[in-house]
Order: sequence, then structure tokens, then C-alpha cells
Amino acid sequence: MTSVSFDSDFDTLRSSKYRYVIEAISASNIRLSVLLQAQELATGNLDGRLFPSSIAGRRQFVRFIRELLGTRLRALDKGEDLFAFLQQCKDPATGEGLGVTELSTETATFIIAGSDTSSTTMAAVCHYVTGSSECHRRVTDEVRSAFASLTDIRLGPTLNSCVFLRACVDEALRLSPPAASALWREVEDGGASIDGHWLPPGCEVGVGIYSIHHRITEWPKPFQFNPDRWLKGSGTQEVDGRAYMPFSIGARSCIGKPLALAQVMLTMARLFWEFDMRRLDRNDSEAKDIEYVVADHVTAGGQGPMLSFRPRI
Repeated sequence: MTSVSFDSDFDTLRSSKYRYVIEAISASNIRLSVLLQAQELATGNLDGRLFPSSIAGRRQFVRFIRELLGTRLRALDKGEDLFAFLQQCKDPATGEGLGVTELSTETATFIIAGSDTSSTTMAAVCHYVTGSSECHRRVTDEVRSAFASLTDIRLGPTLNSCVFLRACVDEALRLSPPAASALWREVEDGGASIDGHWLPPGCEVGVGIYSIHHRITEWPKPFQFNPDRWLKGSGTQEVDGRAYMPFSIGARSCIGKPLALAQVMLTMARLFWEFDMRRLDRNDSEAKDIEYVVADHVTAGGQGPMLSFRPRI
């Protein structure tokens, strides 16, 4: 995301210099996830006393953002990244651009929303696919048949034709959504009738994304990893899109959905094309239908899976 947003690649796979940022985000999000449910805990700095590690993580992340922002502001001749787009934004009423504080806030949003969620999704896809030898074989055969070389893997019709890979991504997002809890909305003046219940103005209402993704009336065998449920003509019950919302829905849904799906599809296609993967933490029979557990910290995070990657022969 730093490359897309700010034309800067920190190469955390090879360099350890900025790896602390990942842990800092995770630690900071623990406090935010609690405040999302109980804002009152911020009164009198009570949250700071309850979550000192989260506060420390937040400070680390803020320092990183300031460093990133300062570097990008000095590089005025850089290309067409997301930050350049933000610098061109103007308030239609005043004609003024975004200030440094607003740019910093948007910068933080790009980093957290665009990286933490995608990495969790890719971990979940690897967990579920390698937990089923049949799914693993099918997705590997599909990708390797579609592309003659690694360099051929790019956005376009050929990647879109990998429908089983996309079904695996959708099913992983259903089972282990990277933003799993309710995103609250306030009932407006006049009240509202929701699902047969009258709610007065000021009430906060939300739908737990994890909950609706596992509702048995909408999803037969809801805890089973079954990519075929997304494929037309597979003989399974047709998916009801209203019960699927890993990016939320409506006017406040995730603006980065197309980018996130592109990241995940490209990365997973490259992984399945280039490597033979094997589970190290359990064998196929033990892994089947075991959930990839995520912790609800605004953007959910999980541990593992432990995999072995070997270049294909």
C-alpha cells in the first residue's frame, strides 16, 4: 500500500526496518475496537490507563506516518500515486486544499485499511485452500492452465476467468471477514422500523458481519469452506448477495474494495502459480473445515497458517 499510495516501497519482506509498523497497527487497533463499542471509555483518559500497549503502538504508528508524510511532501515531482490525488483535492465551497493534518489522517487510513485487511484475507485464503487437498488441486490447476508464465499474471480477462480462485477468495471473506463486527449507524429523527422493531431516534444500529456470514438460513453448512457455493450451475443453493458484506454495503461501504480484490487476486494467483504449498501446522485431514480464527480489532487479525513454499518443478 505504501507503493500504491506514496510511491515508496519499504520492502518489509526483506528488510526489518519498518516491520514494527505492522505490530504497532495491531496493538493500536485493540484500543480502537473497544472504543467502537464503548466510546465512554475515552472519558478522562480512561482508555489510556486500560490499554497502555495500544497507546504505545499508536504513538509508534503516528511517528511513522509523520516520517512518511514528510518524505512524500518533499518529493513533489513524484508520479501519479494516491497522495498526488489527495493534494489536488479542493473543497468545492472554499477552493482550499487539504491541510497537513487532513493529509496525515488520510495517509493513516490508506495504510491501515489497505494493507491490514488484505493481508488477513490472503492468510485466510491460504488457510482454507491448503486445508482441502481437492480445493488446492483445483485452484492450482486453474491458475497454471490460465497463465503460461509468472509475468503473464496481471489484471484483465485471463485473471477474471479464474472463477474458482475468485470463489475461494469470496468464501474466505465470508468465513473470516477482515472487518467482522457491526459498523454502527445512528437512527435519525423520526425513528425507524428495522426488522419489525421500532427504534427511537439516537439509537445505534449495526449488523455483525461475521454473524450474518454464518447465518444458517442464508448459508447452508455455514462453517464449511465450500467455494462451489459461489459457482453457478454447481448444484448448490444460490448465494444471496444481501447476506454477504465483507466490505459493508451502502454509501459508507469500503471505497477500496476494487483495489483490495485486485491485490488479493493478483497475489494469490502468483502464489499458486509459482509455488507448491504445504501445511506445516496440521495435515490435510486435520485442517479441513477448521476455521481461520480472527480477532475483532476493527480490522481483524489472525495467526498463521504455517506453510511451506517450494518453487514448482
